[in-house]
Amino acid sequence: NRGTALAPAGFSEHLRIRNQTTGDLLVNQEQVITNSLAPGGFTSHTQAVVATMAGVYQVQVTTDSKNEVYEFGANGHNAAEANNLSATTFQILAHYTVSLASSPPGAGVLTGADTYLAGSLVTLTATPNTSTLPYQFMNWTESGFFQSASTTYSFLISGNRSLVANFTLPLFLISAVNNPPGAGSVSGQGTYFYGTPVVMSATPAFG
Repeated sequence: NRGTALAPAGFSEHLRIRNQTTGDLLVNQEQVITNSLAPGGFTSHTQAVVATMAGVYQVQVTTDSKNEVYEFGANGHNAAEANNLSATTFQILAHYTVSLASSPPGAGVLTGADTYLAGSLVTLTATPNTSTLPYQFMNWTESGFFQSASTTYSFLISGNRSLVANFTLPLFLISAVNNPPGAGSVSGQGTYFYGTPVVMSATPAFG
């Protein structure tokens, strides 16, 4: 109560809470102030709000929202009434999780899996594990869709992400010919991944 007279109990107060990012109105309610306020006195309220969306929220409080208490100041009645609105803002920040997996499992060492603030720059790295097999990096995918062919993949995060670093083994070409050319036939030629068993067959011609 910034005035010089008692503010009697029973006047109304209007509370609005709006997500300014989405425009959604979370709270829009009147409440009655049940206690009187002496000059210089104040009253406090607590309002629980379920706000699940990230964004900037505005809180507006209008005291004596129904003009039930006559007010007058140095600049007149209208100015005094207009002085009843107070507003402030707060922000809810979204955090998103990045999870990583290697395909096949153990084929590489991955870094960058963590929880990040929305809009942050995320950098992932994939290093082939060549301690037992000569794996080579192939690409990053998410839900089976290609994302990047670079071992270092950077992006601005705007949601949870689950990425797979795909690795492969080297491919080798096996070729074979007859000598002399008409002396028989051979089979088993083709392209094989490292470590794949290869069976070559040679069948002599008659004689």
